[in-house]
Amino acid sequence: MAQRSFRAQQLQQLGEDPPEAEPDAARSEIHMALQAAARSALRDIDAALRRIRRGNYGRCPTCGDALSVERLRAVPMTSHCERCQRAAANAAAAAPKRRTAADTPSRHPREEGASHDD
Repeated sequence: MAQRSFRAQQLQQLGEDPPEAEPDAARSEIHMALQAAARSALRDIDAALRRIRRGNYGRCPTCGDALSVERLRAVPMTSHCERCQRAAANAAAAAPKRRTAADTPSRHPREEGASHDD
């Protein structure tokens, strides 16, 4: 619960928007990364608390095996055993990267000085 309180307080301190006192793009990017990490950790903690309430904390949802005590001590909010976590990571690494619009170059780059009326 202390970890959850810490992450909730961290998110509150960071606020939802990067402070305007930090116009530097790198600082803004760091600020947003910290927010994302805190939100992710909070989701993981809440999910672990739900598993405790349901009575399935410490069991891998993929294979059903019990998670090792060492693993739970190291990362209490973990949900998968090492074998299944490694398999998921390997599958994600082997999967082709999905391209987004930001990754795809424009088919019709606008020429400098061109207007929409042409």
